[in-house]
Amino acid sequence: MNINNIQKFKRTTFHNRTIHIVILLIIIFELIILSGCRKLLETDDFAIDPNVDYKAKFTVYHPYDGFEIEPGETLTIKWQTNKEINWVDIFLYRKSAQELSIVVRKKNSNEYAWDIPPELHWSLHYSIKIQNHYDNEEFGFSDTFSIIIRS
Repeated sequence: MNINNIQKFKRTTFHNRTIHIVILLIIIFELIILSGCRKLLETDDFAIDPNVDYKAKFTVYHPYDGFEIEPGETLTIKWQTNKEINWVDIFLYRKSAQELSIVVRKKNSNEYAWDIPPELHWSLHYSIKIQNHYDNEEFGFSDTFSIIIRS
């Protein structure tokens, strides 16, 4: 074998390897595109993460468990949310049934002073529900409290 043949062989081998690498890269790129794995190629800052709960959480911290109040008195209802909510609805529940609507479409201030109607029946099983006026799946309940008649 002479030197020209060896040089041709080396060039041909290098050229063949380069072609194989290019073909391999094209196949990998096509697999990425066809598999829909765009995350490897781009970022999406506005993607919805399926592991995140985007619903608002309401934490009602007043009235608290064991709180007692009489009909005719003013109950200050207090709550917090984990995101901005503009309008809320507030309901009174007795056990698991809605007893009455306290206020509907109230500007959210995280507090509401409610004058308990004098004719409201006494019970040890009341709770307050606060919900987003525009999404009734975003809500929270207070602890159970009592509306009682003291003698």
